[in-house]
Amino acid sequence: MPVTMDRTREVNREVLVEQLRSLPEESLPVVQRFMNLLHGGDSEIDEFEQWAFSLPHKYGFGNLSEEDIAEIVHQARSEKS
Repeated sequence: MPVTMDRTREVNREVLVEQLRSLPEESLPVVQRFMNLLHGGDSEIDEFEQWAFSLPHKYGFGNLSEEDIAEIVHQARSEKS
């Protein structure tokens, strides 16, 4: 059975919901502000957060996984030693 775009979106949503459920309670206000920003609504997001949220798109690393980022950090720290 071929994977359709609708099924892919459904799976992506399910993964996103599970990730949201696994977040610590103290992270939820930040997530909510970010979601408001994505929807173009009023948000209490400050200038630093806007800058931080724009980095993945600006530098093209929005598709990196957590493991990819951990490896990049590990390599950078190894180079400094």
